[in-house]
Amino acid sequence: MSKVLFVSIVLGSGVVLIAAPAAAQDYTSYKHFPSPVGYFVMCTDLSDGRLLVWDGESLYLQDEPSLDRFTAIATGYSGDPAFIALSPDGHTVLLGTGYGGGDNLYVFDVDAPKDASENPSIGVLSHYWGAFLTADLVVIDRVKSDYSTTELGVFSLSGGVASYKSIIDKPAAAAIPAGQGVASSALAVDAAGAYVYAMDYLYDYATWALQSNQLRRVSAADLIAAYNTSGTLAWTAQTAIGASGAYDGSGPSDVTTAGKVLVGGNAIQMVDPGTGAIDETLTPDTAAYPWYTALYNAALSHIYGVSSGTGWVPEADYVGLPAIGAAGLLLLTAGLARSMYRRLR
Repeated sequence: MSKVLFVSIVLGSGVVLIAAPAAAQDYTSYKHFPSPVGYFVMCTDLSDGRLLVWDGESLYLQDEPSLDRFTAIATGYSGDPAFIALSPDGHTVLLGTGYGGGDNLYVFDVDAPKDASENPSIGVLSHYWGAFLTADLVVIDRVKSDYSTTELGVFSLSGGVASYKSIIDKPAAAAIPAGQGVASSALAVDAAGAYVYAMDYLYDYATWALQSNQLRRVSAADLIAAYNTSGTLAWTAQTAIGASGAYDGSGPSDVTTAGKVLVGGNAIQMVDPGTGAIDETLTPDTAAYPWYTALYNAALSHIYGVSSGTGWVPEADYVGLPAIGAAGLLLLTAGLARSMYRRLR
């Protein structure tokens, strides 16, 4: 159900790199950013500021931070894709292939990349979004198995998908008015691993019009305790941020080092979780129907976003490929050699 809603809005994806506060004319597009094989492209940032990009089939690593060159390091990871989550260890990622990829989950090591043929799925678990709570525990946002509502649940990598436990129904099925449906949203964990930010999403069956999208903050410690004791938590008991309908509908997908929550949708909104105020709204994509998922690159102090069919980078930070002359060829050859070295490590 959540995928039907998302696919109906998003036609394609690219990356947007935003350095606030800049106007749309201050941006230029990546010329060599991987295009989506299917509907989506997902990316995450590594500790050195490079992007790891998943086009729904292959994984690409940016050669250098901000450089407009992305080198394929693995392939065979077919899917929507739904999400790519970076572990606290800085080099392990969890790939969620979504409904289009059979809801498979893969653990992938950027430092020792392997094609999917050499790196089997760790199992099948329906999902919309996921993020690491710890190096072993992962929180998932998904539609419940009986389709009654959406939920936050947790599983451990060491225990596999069989260790998954549902912890929070968001909202409780009994609280959903007649004629309304639910959809999942993105979620985010702050850098300290202290809080999870999540959103409910209720819409009218007949018109698809938004009815509720309450942003809430959940204690990661409470989630972990509930997981360890097979307990549950109430959605309404979690800290509400702002009013329902105050923010865009894609959901919170990252948190800045200053603690601001990034919410995507028709724009990227930087939300102060203490006051609920929208400190800034970023809309660099001039497409008719942009749709953003936000990402914060801590190494570069930049906000990225996945948007409809286009990729942007601030002109001041954009690093293009050199012209192919003697100097350009030398730089390009050095870059290729460095990329091959990374793959062979």
